[in-house]
Order: sequence, then C-alpha cells, then structure tokens
Amino acid sequence: MENSKHLYQVGDYRLWLNTETGALQMKLDGNRELYNIPKNTKLYDRLLNDFFSKPVEQENK
Repeated sequence: MENSKHLYQVGDYRLWLNTETGALQMKLDGNRELYNIPKNTKLYDRLLNDFFSKPVEQENK
C-alpha cells in the first residue's frame, strides 16, 4: 500500500433506507449532510444487497 497512488480513508458512516419509498441515504464521517443514493444505479443495488438483504431474524442470531 505504501507505493499505491490511491488514498483510503476509513471512517464512520450511516445508511438510511425508507422501506415505503425505497429511498436510500448515506451520511459520512459525522458530516451533517445526507447524500441521496439514486435508485437503479450499481451503487444503490450494491448497498441494498450488502446492508439490507438479510431478514432481521437472521441478523440477530
């Protein structure tokens, strides 16, 4: 990684999913602004799959 030309920052994030409308929003690193993730994009599909695809019963086990 020392020779990499890319910088990586690991921090806190929060995701909000409105289950009625399907709207997905993200907040990064304590920033006050919520970023909307547009539907029908690869990012939306990936975040939905990675963070919201498991039923609640399975997550608590």
